[in-house]
Amino acid sequence: MTRRAPSDVPQEIKDILRLRAERPGVFVGGEYEPLHISGPAQSHIIGFARAQSHSLPEILCLGVRDQHAASNGWRDTHITLPFGTWHDITTNALFQDSASGTDLFNTQSTCILVRSGHAPAPPHPLPTAESSGTETSAPE
Repeated sequence: MTRRAPSDVPQEIKDILRLRAERPGVFVGGEYEPLHISGPAQSHIIGFARAQSHSLPEILCLGVRDQHAASNGWRDTHITLPFGTWHDITTNALFQDSASGTDLFNTQSTCILVRSGHAPAPPHPLPTAESSGTETSAPE
């Protein structure tokens, strides 16, 4: 087995290892959910969200099966992202709602997106007439 010098390790691997050190819980346990991909190059992309059970996804992993075969169709290929803002750990680009294949794979064949900021707070129940102390009358 040959061991690589630290300078030979691709930047993408260094970024993933740094993320693993910063957010170890994302890499232990959890569930995978495929991302919805549409467009002419959809068959060349694999993508999934990773989350702990009953929680919002924290990391999205995307990769290209064949960079050269899909390069002409990136512009019309889109990946639907889960709710929130997503940060590409290699390029520092931010995405919401969706991302185009061009934006994700123009300079790289894999990308890791992590949730940026905090997950949204759960919705609060609306006050009822009983809890607000006001009476409502039924329509006649």
